[in-house]
Amino acid sequence: MSNLSNTQMMSGLGTATYIAPEANNYAVSVTISAPALSQDSSANSQVVCVIAHNGTPVVTSVPCVKGLQCVINSVAASDTITVTLSSSAPVDQGLNVIKSIITISEII
Repeated sequence: MSNLSNTQMMSGLGTATYIAPEANNYAVSVTISAPALSQDSSANSQVVCVIAHNGTPVVTSVPCVKGLQCVINSVAASDTITVTLSSSAPVDQGLNVIKSIITISEII
């Protein structure tokens, strides 16, 4: 078995999908860069991150989080792991305002 790792950058809100090439446990790490206009302002970013396995949420962040990590156990070959970034805040809706780095690694 090899130690597989996939890193991708995502601009904007949306969903990134990863299909597991082999059965194993996987570590998921998400780093989010979002605007912060002013301290204690309702205009600040409200991005929420959801990591899911085959459509079932594994972990959901609180709004404004800068990163999220989790381990997903018992992933079968061809299972899907998704990372969804969403927000209803107007400041987050601009094209390429939210940037993220998503790393999914097989745990040996």
